[in-house]
Amino acid sequence: MDESEEGEREVATFGPLREALREHVYPVTSAELIETYGGFEFEGPDGVDRLEDALGRAEEVTFRDPRDVRDAILDGLAAGSAFEANEAAELLTDEGGDDDAEWSKLSV
Repeated sequence: MDESEEGEREVATFGPLREALREHVYPVTSAELIETYGGFEFEGPDGVDRLEDALGRAEEVTFRDPRDVRDAILDGLAAGSAFEANEAAELLTDEGGDDDAEWSKLSV
């Protein structure tokens, strides 16, 4: 392992959840998202946090678009014990950067 790899931490990603949330029909409630995706897990440096738990800590209950869901998940992860606020924010930069276009509904 070289020096650059030693300083890097493995950061959880939204992975396939990103695409699923982009294609989901909106508006949607947190209860509906939990029913559909609640078992999805984010592995953080201090453990694992489930989507169900992260959304359960979010203030919003109805989401208009994927970005609203993303923000609620990140807020919920930051409030949990597996991630610190800055570590949850790093999820925004996974897989190609924090591009809001990637989180909006697909264009037809």
